[in-house]
Amino acid sequence: MKWLIIALLLYLVSTLYLYFRQEKILFRPDLAPKSITLPTDARRVFIDELEVGILDKRSDTTIFYFGGNADNALQILTLLGNLPYNIVAYNYPGYGNSKGEPSEKEIYNSAQKIYQKYHNIKNII
Repeated sequence: MKWLIIALLLYLVSTLYLYFRQEKILFRPDLAPKSITLPTDARRVFIDELEVGILDKRSDTTIFYFGGNADNALQILTLLGNLPYNIVAYNYPGYGNSKGEPSEKEIYNSAQKIYQKYHNIKNII
């Protein structure tokens, strides 16, 4: 019985630890590079303190790139720069040079802002 109580307490403590630290465990802006070199035809802008990288190829198609965890999303501009499409990438709050703290709500809200700003294109990927 003593071991069962110890096991239950360890389980409870572990669960509480994970619950209260989940955002620090999930979102790791400290692992994402702060600055990167952009292609010469790309530009960097800030919208509500969010860092956005844009490749404007005057295309009817725009690719929106939302980066992964521990990623500077603007790196995609170099990787996809030879495609004939517009590319819009942005760093989540707290990532790269974007201000703020990452959380599910903040990432969703900031993605909505970026999309609303640049969605007036015929084809969106």
